[in-house]
Amino acid sequence: MTTPTYSRGEVVFAIPPETNDKDIPVTKTKSGKIGKHPVILLSVNATAKTVTGVMLQTFNGAADLHATHLDATLYKWFLPVVPAKKESIHEPIPAQPGSSGKAQWVNLKDKVVIADDKIKKVLGNVPNSTLTAIEAAIVAAHK
Repeated sequence: MTTPTYSRGEVVFAIPPETNDKDIPVTKTKSGKIGKHPVILLSVNATAKTVTGVMLQTFNGAADLHATHLDATLYKWFLPVVPAKKESIHEPIPAQPGSSGKAQWVNLKDKVVIADDKIKKVLGNVPNSTLTAIEAAIVAAHK
């Protein structure tokens, strides 16, 4: 059996780690368990058999963050994906593979490291311009 290879810019459906590097929960489903999420890969470590990426979140299909009842000070941590609306410092990026036209947000707070065996399927690829926009948004959000 061959080991799948992944590359920067792929959008995968994966199970992220339960916590970030500061031991803070990353995400949970309504049931309170860690669920599968679309993740945009920013880098791949073939030797360690891991990928590093950012999660895409849907907030139950809400078209704007206001509807999520998140504190407005947290909006800077989410990069809108069309058709999601701009509500903070970030301009929306184009819809991603696997989005089915639903609003999504890139979680800019945490880059997640995921073992290759936690990747369930590849949904497609994003262009380099989208990766550049995500990386710039991460820097802006962390200022």
